[in-house]
Amino acid sequence: MIGLSILDIKNFMAGILTGTMFDKFYLRDGEIQTFTEFHLGGYLNRPYFDSEEWEALEGRELCLWSEVKPFAFQLIKG
Repeated sequence: MIGLSILDIKNFMAGILTGTMFDKFYLRDGEIQTFTEFHLGGYLNRPYFDSEEWEALEGRELCLWSEVKPFAFQLIKG
């Protein structure tokens, strides 16, 4: 695990939501607070995928940030 202190939050958020800064990182757990609180569970939901899609994931258990990022962006953007 890596702990970071972010000094320029605006620049950091732009990078994480519109850039590729964390695209290759796995998301285990996340939380977004806007008018309410949203919980992001990063574990893949096996029943959601058909056999071919699941096979293409090569046994991964967690989502990549790049797969969750568009949804997180929409939650924050509103």
